[in-house]
Amino acid sequence: MDSTLTLVNPSPPTVLHFDSKSVIKTTVSYPDGRLAYNISHKTGTTALRIQVARGEEVVIVIEENEVFCDTVTIRGTKMKIKKWLKEQRVGDINTRLIDTQYGRFLWRVHPQYRLSVHDPHLNASSPLAYVDTEAPGPGLTLVISSEATPFTEEILASFIIQELTLERQEKISGVAYGVAYNSSIPF
Repeated sequence: MDSTLTLVNPSPPTVLHFDSKSVIKTTVSYPDGRLAYNISHKTGTTALRIQVARGEEVVIVIEENEVFCDTVTIRGTKMKIKKWLKEQRVGDINTRLIDTQYGRFLWRVHPQYRLSVHDPHLNASSPLAYVDTEAPGPGLTLVISSEATPFTEEILASFIIQELTLERQEKISGVAYGVAYNSSIPF
């Protein structure tokens, strides 16, 4: 990434607004309201499909399988998720390492941003992409810096996988809390 270009004339980030808090069955728009992506779940299967709103071109397919490895297909290239989005521990923090043609980047759960992606070789406090938890509106907002724009689809696919994982963990945690709370109430 060219730091001279960034310092002299930084481009604005790409902002993607999800119309709901869920990353399944939603639409993703730019701030001006133009449709960017349509996310749909194919009924009766475990395949999650993201479609570019212009035309019918499917750019990302995420498949969760009960028997075989989960896969992600980005613009026709199919990969096992566990090899493409590798779990890695950095200190006491669990992260996911994403491999792109532009290098390796780290996704991590972040106290300010919920989820953020970082270049491990640069300043860790300055994310390349993050969830804007302060953004107005009912849904999630993903902000992708101009440096990360060339691999927006990789960031979007990995964000959906990470967000689904977080949603499931929060649901399990909430159920566990409810069970513990209910069992602590005397008869």
